[in-house]
Amino acid sequence: MKILVTGATGFVGQHLIRYLHQLADGNYQLFALVRSAEKFHSLALPATMVVADLERGSQRSWIEQLPADLDVVIHCAALVHSFNRHHFYQVNRDGTALLLDLLAARYSHLKFILLSSQAAAGPADGRGESICEADDPMPIGHYGRSKLAAEKLVLKLAPEGWQTITLRPPMVLGPDDPAILDLFKMVQNRLVVVPGLIGGSNKRYSFISIFDLVEMIGSAVKYQPASQGELFFVAHPVSTTYGELIQTIKSELGIGWLIKLPLPLPLLYLAAWLLNIGHHLLGIDFRLTPDKVPELHPSFWLCSSQLSITSLGGTYQWDLKRSISSIAAKLKKN
Repeated sequence: MKILVTGATGFVGQHLIRYLHQLADGNYQLFALVRSAEKFHSLALPATMVVADLERGSQRSWIEQLPADLDVVIHCAALVHSFNRHHFYQVNRDGTALLLDLLAARYSHLKFILLSSQAAAGPADGRGESICEADDPMPIGHYGRSKLAAEKLVLKLAPEGWQTITLRPPMVLGPDDPAILDLFKMVQNRLVVVPGLIGGSNKRYSFISIFDLVEMIGSAVKYQPASQGELFFVAHPVSTTYGELIQTIKSELGIGWLIKLPLPLPLLYLAAWLLNIGHHLLGIDFRLTPDKVPELHPSFWLCSSQLSITSLGGTYQWDLKRSISSIAAKLKKN
């Protein structure tokens, strides 16, 4: 089987390449679409490198480097953090449109797997205990809206001979993920910011380990969808709270005491805008952006993984403790 993975040097992409290589004992022929050849070589990924930038519509010749009998495309490339809201749409929506356009012109039969996000669906606040695939999407930020736009493009532009599957993971936990490493740093410094003055520690989140996520993507590769455009939330069945997440990190690191600092959301908005100014003046990137603050407000970022369990055979072996332990273990090695 011949598989193209976009965003192959990203957090999910590099884990996925290595997992697929091990899964098929090297029998999958893997192609890695990357922007940086230097980063690809530094990661030593077991795949054939294809250099391209999906933001640049003029770059089209790279498609000829792919085999004529390509079987599967797994689209992981995405922009998660940006101070420029238009950049989300340029990468997540327009980049997906370009990819679909180039692939459709060459391949009449293909399995296309889009790695989307729970952000495309929005939180579960006011919509029951958790959201499922049948619920109308209600994204609350430009990242989520751009990912939803990508989902709609797949349904609109994919040729009839294609099989298309969209996976929506929630918060992804795993070694080397910058967002979770920020939480580890706060715990190590014994000062943890809690979003909101009241109830911030009780905000509840679905999550998935990076190791469960790549396994579910591997299951989607082998899955034969009954209809075009099948959609799955992929998440561990047991959710967590922000407080439980911090406590688990604290225990794994052997930290005795720490201070929790509740911050009102207006103050977080102010901080995000100040960082925005700093970004434009100094060119420094920060993960707290004006687009991310609205995602801190909801109390329930919860989704149901039942459909992925019954249809894709999801087992979700990595619970919160095991996921955090794997991150802590790698940090201790380093």
